[in-house]
Amino acid sequence: MIIIIPTKDRPEELNNTIKFLDLNRFFFKKIIIVDSSTLKKKKIINKIIKNYNLNIKIINSKPSTCIQRNIGFQFIKDEKYVMFLDDDNIFYADAFYRMKEFLNNHNDFVGVAFNQIHRDKEGILEKFKKNIILDYLGIYSAKKGGVSRSGWQSRFINFKKNVCVEWLPTRAVIYKSSAIKNIRFDENLGIYGYLEDLDFSLELKKNGNLMVCGKAKYRHDQVINRLGYEFGKKEIRNRYYIVKKHNLSKILFFVNAFLRATMTLKDFILGDINSVKRLMGNLVGLINPDKLKNN
Repeated sequence: MIIIIPTKDRPEELNNTIKFLDLNRFFFKKIIIVDSSTLKKKKIINKIIKNYNLNIKIINSKPSTCIQRNIGFQFIKDEKYVMFLDDDNIFYADAFYRMKEFLNNHNDFVGVAFNQIHRDKEGILEKFKKNIILDYLGIYSAKKGGVSRSGWQSRFINFKKNVCVEWLPTRAVIYKSSAIKNIRFDENLGIYGYLEDLDFSLELKKNGNLMVCGKAKYRHDQVINRLGYEFGKKEIRNRYYIVKKHNLSKILFFVNAFLRATMTLKDFILGDINSVKRLMGNLVGLINPDKLKNN
């Protein structure tokens, strides 16, 4: 097993991740850290690595989640499995043991993800998305880890057991090396490669089953700010790009995009001033969805 970790300016989180890996040496042979940090942070990261007697190689890169992950592919040699890992996950103590057990007892898959446990109360929007009518029409999948014909994927959290899914997040995922040798993360999705894991999954599942290991659990407590104007454009244009690339339904995409914009408008009306920036970005994206900007 080789583990590939893209990172940028988060030495403390990376240190916590490596500390956990150090306690689970049975699980892997080497670690590739692809670092796009500032010079100051790079120096801190290099000092951190020296504290561990692990087979770690640091590769410098320009900032881009897709580029950084693709650089990691260069170091895959004869390993059966490759794991992509974010630098800020918090794994349950037995997570790697549970995943090892899964790998020893399952073979009919090309990719398997760890199970993200998310404790926040489910909001009205998430309940609305599970509507069986939306699922039947192909607007939004009612099952966890699903992908609808509109190009929208459902949440990948809180699985009760091992199941087959339709996409895999790259926060904590293992692929068979033989299955991904001709696939790469699409750098057209920009520096912040929003939806790169969905795009990669749609390519990968042509080669076999995608699964989640229900007992191999972790948390991801970092809050991602997705309220800005630029993100509003990106979430429309990146998804439209994927819809076209994978021959999904453009009509259903626009229906779902309209519903999404309506929900954002509702947040603004209820007092969330920042959401109007995202809404404006959505509208600009919808006016010209083909204008995919590399940022």
